[in-house]
Amino acid sequence: MDLVKPALIAALMLSPVLAGCGRDAPERPLTPPPEPQAGSNAADDRWEAAKRNATEAGSQFYAAARERLDDLQARLNDLAERAKAKGAEAQAEFDRRRPEMERKIANAKEQLARMKDSSGAAWEKAKAGFSAAVDDLQKSLGEAADELRGTRTKE
Repeated sequence: MDLVKPALIAALMLSPVLAGCGRDAPERPLTPPPEPQAGSNAADDRWEAAKRNATEAGSQFYAAARERLDDLQARLNDLAERAKAKGAEAQAEFDRRRPEMERKIANAKEQLARMKDSSGAAWEKAKAGFSAAVDDLQKSLGEAADELRGTRTKE
């Protein structure tokens, strides 16, 4: 009897709070989980879920990679504008380096295309190739930006 009173009081105090829960939430019909197919078991279901998750993770990585490559292309275009604004000498130096950076962008795009069309170990290899290509491109863009700022020493 001693435990009943506090439990009853707590339930009465929470009832208005619980009654309002979900009022603003959109109504969604409950969909039952799919019926297991003949011969299906928990291991099969986990395998299918793992494949879906891997595919989703791959898609997310690809989208982020595409965004990163677009950002690096924009940086190259920005550097070209900055070199032009700095005058003929800066423009000439940038123009000397630009084909190398454009080649690196083309290489990264090729690696990205390989990654999109690959799966399994080939996808991992293409992913590593893309990452290396982007790192190399980013280093070249950084060096070019340093040269435009005049902070890089000539070797």
